[in-house]
Amino acid sequence: MQSLLLVTKQLKLAAQVSQLALQHEYFVNSISDDEDIDVIVKKDNVFAVIIDLSVFDEFNRVKDLIAQVTKSFVGPVITFDQEYDADDEEDCFKLGVTDYFSNNIDANRIILRTMHKISAFDALAEETGNNKRKEHFKDFVI
Repeated sequence: MQSLLLVTKQLKLAAQVSQLALQHEYFVNSISDDEDIDVIVKKDNVFAVIIDLSVFDEFNRVKDLIAQVTKSFVGPVITFDQEYDADDEEDCFKLGVTDYFSNNIDANRIILRTMHKISAFDALAEETGNNKRKEHFKDFVI
């Protein structure tokens, strides 16, 4: 099964995102900090990384994490925060984030934006012949 990586400390939100993602045939790996992120994003079946910016006390730590993820991960990287910050948004995009959104964060919005970004990424990859994802994971069932 294809998977998404969600970095958040909001357990209720993580459960809701997981439930909705299953409807789209995605499994959600949810972690509460950046401790294991490097190992997880290198797995072939991760199709998007979603990062809750409110998890981190310092934005410099977030910058380091995003830089690390965008260097080693081929796919959409989506960030969100409870409150809009123009500087954070600009920094995220400079670091290679695919999407940044804020305010009115809920599981439906996260999944909607994530599925859209995955579709756009896959379409671009198909057009350019850059299929780095391993297709055999599409039919993998747990």
